[in-house]
Amino acid sequence: MLPPETMSVLCNCIGRKQKKNISEDADSFSLLYKDMVAMSIFSILKWLNHRDGSVLSYLLGILGNEISDSVPVDLKKLFSTDLLLVSRALEQLYALSNKKLISPVSFLMSISAYAFTGSKVVVDMIGNTNPSGHYKTIANWLKYQGSQLPVIPACDLMNVFDNEQVIGKTYSIKPRNKVSISVITNKGYVKLLSKENMQCKPDLKPETIMKPLRDIDQTEEGAIEKTQENDKLKSIISDMIDQDSEDYIRMETEHNEQLYHHINHAIQIVLKDQKENGEDFTDSIDDLVKKNFNKENYITCKNCQTLNDKLKRVCIGCREREGIKEAKAILKDKKSTQPKKEMIQKIVFEHDKEKTDMKDTTEVHSEFAQFDHVTSNHQGKHELFLTDPVFCNPNSSLSVARVLRKIGEENDILRYGGRKRHWTFICCDGLPYMIIRKLKQEAVICVFADCNKSFLTLEEYNKHANQSHPEEQRKYV
Repeated sequence: MLPPETMSVLCNCIGRKQKKNISEDADSFSLLYKDMVAMSIFSILKWLNHRDGSVLSYLLGILGNEISDSVPVDLKKLFSTDLLLVSRALEQLYALSNKKLISPVSFLMSISAYAFTGSKVVVDMIGNTNPSGHYKTIANWLKYQGSQLPVIPACDLMNVFDNEQVIGKTYSIKPRNKVSISVITNKGYVKLLSKENMQCKPDLKPETIMKPLRDIDQTEEGAIEKTQENDKLKSIISDMIDQDSEDYIRMETEHNEQLYHHINHAIQIVLKDQKENGEDFTDSIDDLVKKNFNKENYITCKNCQTLNDKLKRVCIGCREREGIKEAKAILKDKKSTQPKKEMIQKIVFEHDKEKTDMKDTTEVHSEFAQFDHVTSNHQGKHELFLTDPVFCNPNSSLSVARVLRKIGEENDILRYGGRKRHWTFICCDGLPYMIIRKLKQEAVICVFADCNKSFLTLEEYNKHANQSHPEEQRKYV
């Protein structure tokens, strides 16, 4: 039996050792409460099974449950009341490492309390003592649950997604000027105006087209024609992938030409914006920084137009109070009458060559002048409809697979439980694209002995095969 002093030091060392692991585990579910579907099917048992094993074992020991190498953790044997107590205790420990944590169990408790009482005070009281968020968090969550889900149109779609790491923005430059940061993935779709819905036809699915045709009677004219079309399409795709082919070299040359064109266009904009200021040059960014600095730290006297520090009550120019007092009153009125920004529901891209620059009416050009040399058959407006974001950063196989699964569910694709489409188009950045290619090449399902476990990489599958099927021939699809 260790003395109390030694036990205290030992427990303190273990706590400091586990702080990093607990903090990382807390970050993994800190945004779970924003997903309504996940909260509606939330299970305390499943959630506890994914938490840090050392913390969970410590709490079960306090509860009186013995754990050893021969007796593993089995949460199914606990009563429902004990499961709730363990989860609440675990949340409080996690909140010590992340004081802004909103944990799902406490959040559901606040939602229930607000549903029964309708009291802001009760919700804030719970938020002060639990990692559940306060009234503003609960109100914002409930506000968006009543909105109708966007209806996905029946036409062919082009889906896009991209991550947005910085949520808050700041345009002033000063010390310790920090912004709020979060990691979400925005996604949306654009309607494709085709004569017939290609995505609803299983025979046009890229995987089907790229697979060789088997068991076809070559005497049938339709089968021969389909085989020729598939061979032609496969040869075109192979030619585009081959880096030594003429098509690939041509596309690479055109890409570099467009890249140099846009770089030159950006350089010309910067050069036009520069102004000589003695031996140096200034541009609009310098003017904006100076204007914002003066606006934030100084006030202009209405009598003599002298810049004064905002804390000044007597003007340093005219030595009067009235000019400073009047300027402060005007500034206060402007802030009170400033209209609130409206939420943008959709983004509209319009190519309009009649639009003119207000600074130079002699030169007629569009808003996106760098693209004027590109011919286009699109007419009018092209709308990008935004759908619900995914709360992850698409930089790993797991997170990219999650984004693709969400897009598949929204597009009503049969593989994800839908009834309409067999496939769809997706556009993304370079890193997610490379991960998607790796997923298509390496994502497998073990079919030995009806295992049916899925793996995103061959490395995970090989590890599973070595452990679960060491003496059997490996099979996967």
